Amino acid sequence: MAFFKNLLGKQKAPAAGGPKKETKSAKSQRETAAADTKPDTPANIHAGIGVLMAPHITEKTADGGRLGTYTFRVHSGSSKILVRDAVEKRYGVKVESIRITKAKPKVKRFGRRFGTIPGYTKAVVRLGKGQSIEVGA
Repeated sequence: MAFFKNLLGKQKAPAAGGPKKETKSAKSQRETAAADTKPDTPANIHAGIGVLMAPHITEKTADGGRLGTYTFRVHSGSSKILVRDAVEKRYGVKVESIRITKAKPKVKRFGRRFGTIPGYTKAVVRLGKGQSIEVGA
């Protein structure tokens, strides 16, 4: 076996002091520094791009903003869990409840021609008390 040790090279002896151990004070200082650099705004403003399409702004939904409910157009395959995660990550708020509705496509007439207005899926999101988000300007 000594042959293989010599072939691979000599192993260095460990240092006299051994591996350095981090003190508790240095560890706590590093943790507090990391906590201080956390911004107030969410880190990922592009979160939920595949789920949230746009805020659905009408007279009725604009009034709901004062009550803590916000309405978004969402992708048709989105579940409540995906919508909740997308809103929480994008706006940095806590979502209390979600209701999802689907609007069917409508057939409209333009003169002699018929056309369809596509359907959509919207999610009504209710936030926790005292929280608000800025949607639309």
